[in-house]
Amino acid sequence: MPTYLLANSGINYQKDIQPWLGEEITLAVTTPDIDRDDKNGLQPGYLMALATAQPEKSREFVDLLFSQRVLAGNQLAVEEYEGVKLIYDYPELNQEQNKPKHIKDLQPLASALVGNSFVLFANNLQVLRDAVNNVQAPDVNLLSSPQYQKAIQQLPKESHLATAFINFSTVAQWQGLQLIDPVYDSQMVALKLSNKGLFAENIILSRLA
Repeated sequence: MPTYLLANSGINYQKDIQPWLGEEITLAVTTPDIDRDDKNGLQPGYLMALATAQPEKSREFVDLLFSQRVLAGNQLAVEEYEGVKLIYDYPELNQEQNKPKHIKDLQPLASALVGNSFVLFANNLQVLRDAVNNVQAPDVNLLSSPQYQKAIQQLPKESHLATAFINFSTVAQWQGLQLIDPVYDSQMVALKLSNKGLFAENIILSRLA
């Protein structure tokens, strides 16, 4: 899977990522529409947080990643936000008429290193700013969700390879769907290894749970 995701990126997972990667990877759709304006279409916000076991090596990786984007002709910018250094693409410059098509087609990328714990990546600078804000305001992050806490409490205490928490109304909006009088509110899926292979546990919470 890492090899597939990094295809044509010039990044080698075993060499550039594995040496510093910690034991936690979080992927999230943070909002169905970044600018909250449905007139110009939905632009979901995507966030990935990677735990780092070796902060210096993870900084080197971020530098390597963005230096390669510069060599490809991309425009970058750096700013300080709430004490965190953010580095990101400058999409307005990349869409200039004289830019080659392969540069215009580069997907936006923003990144930050939060302390010595996590490396963040997002598809938009605002998503990254919101993530930094949420780290400092725990009452608005996922851990503060009553439904999430209920699902966590119902999971067996044994360790899991991965968990996914799904808010049905948000996913429906993200996919351009409409839920009609939904009975269920959210779902948690936990994956674990068993002697029969990969096993998934499902917890579905009703709106009244």
